[in-house]
Amino acid sequence: MTATRAVAYRAAGPIDRPDALIDTEIDVPGPRGHDLLNEVSRLVDAGTIATTLTSTLSPLNAATLREAHRQVESSAHIGKLVVTA
Repeated sequence: MTATRAVAYRAAGPIDRPDALIDTEIDVPGPRGHDLLNEVSRLVDAGTIATTLTSTLSPLNAATLREAHRQVESSAHIGKLVVTA
């Protein structure tokens, strides 16, 4: 991980005390799940990467879920299947 400079508040009491604020270094956090999803979404929208989505079924109900299961279990299905509301 890389580090970055930061100012930390370490003492209880008024902030204008000489020991209240200190210069320090902290690790820069890596990307989080939300950041990664946003980046993947941007790449898909730009056409840089493609999804493996091949089928979309709706509405979201028992019959549609049975059909989705039937398709995924068949040897003919390739790619991802999404069931939407």
